[in-house]
This record gives sequence, C-alpha cells and structure tokens, in this order.
Amino acid sequence: MPDNDVKKSAMFVFKDMEEFKARGKYENGDLVINKEQAEVVKLIFDLYLGGKRILGIVKELKDRNIKSSTGKDNWPKRSVEEMLRFHYC
Repeated sequence: MPDNDVKKSAMFVFKDMEEFKARGKYENGDLVINKEQAEVVKLIFDLYLGGKRILGIVKELKDRNIKSSTGKDNWPKRSVEEMLRFHYC
C-alpha cells in the first residue's frame, strides 16, 4: 500500500464491541466505518501478515507519520498488539 493511501491522522482502537458502539460514529442510527481509520487498521494487518513483528509495525507507523489515537508520533506497542489480538474491532 503506498504511503499516500493512508491518511496521516489518529485512529481509535476499541477494547470491545460495547466501547465501539459507545464511541463510534452514527448516521441514521447505523454505525459508520471511518475510512481513514480503517485504512490504518488495514495497513497494520497487512504489515503483520507480511511478516513484520510488532516493533517493526510501530516503527513503520512512525516512519509514515501516522499518529496514534492520542495524537502522538509514537504508537504504544500494546496498542498494536491489542488491535491484532482483538481483530473483530
């Protein structure tokens, strides 16, 4: 995936579906997927499936200037681990 395909913005990782439902965006009563955030999630999974380890993914996100959900330049290792672990989010 080319660098310019991923929006350089923060994303959220939810602990469970209840948190997702509480914090997600709604339109006409339906949850809406944030396409920018979804691209970052896809990138993380693609990197992982391509053989990158967690710290490699963290470095790649920093190198691409993709900020964490808190707006920081450095992604916590745990955030990436949890995203991969709870892949239904």
